Amino acid sequence: MVVTDNVQGGVHQVVAYFHLHPDAKVRVDDGASNGRIELDGGRSVKWLVKGGQVSIEDSTYHPEFGLSIPKQVIKVVFAGSEAVFSLQWDEGTVN
Repeated sequence: MVVTDNVQGGVHQVVAYFHLHPDAKVRVDDGASNGRIELDGGRSVKWLVKGGQVSIEDSTYHPEFGLSIPKQVIKVVFAGSEAVFSLQWDEGTVN
């Protein structure tokens, strides 16, 4: 899956947030522009960002009133007018 965000119309500070399921755990590889999202059952997804600065932030999920579950968010601050976020199943992981 590839998500390409493009902003036009002048100077902007653009930030994209990719919210993850509470059971998913983000791992960052060399250079902080790629890594893996580890899922239950031993599967993982490779992620890659081009055109932006990545940080992993803690957040919360609120499935019902009064319930707050910790989760992670992939934050991408655009370096220019376009950033690309891609996901690919990691073939080396087990179902």
